[in-house]
Amino acid sequence: MKYLKSYNESVISEDIISDICLELEDIGVNISINSPYNFRIEGEMWNEFGVEYKEITWNDIKDCILRLKDYLGNNFDYIDIQANDQDYEDVDLNNMNLYNIKNNTIISSFIIKYKK
Repeated sequence: MKYLKSYNESVISEDIISDICLELEDIGVNISINSPYNFRIEGEMWNEFGVEYKEITWNDIKDCILRLKDYLGNNFDYIDIQANDQDYEDVDLNNMNLYNIKNNTIISSFIIKYKK
């Protein structure tokens, strides 16, 4: 489990984030890490033509999303999940409304923003 941080490691590694996201890519989620303007992880369940190509549920991605949040720790800023025409946001690690999402809810995209 190389994505676990040591006591003195405060720098976020994009390689470790990529490793954690491999599980999502394996089930068909398009992952992009960072943008030119801020630090974020984006996941989309759409192909390049904007057509949904796989129904991915919250149950399919939940463990990996929670691992990402744990890895980012204090650098975590927020997560925004689009699902069934609803928007779920979480900005407080201690009061996670992510647990209010039903396991069979189909996810269309998510963004995790973090500080570096």
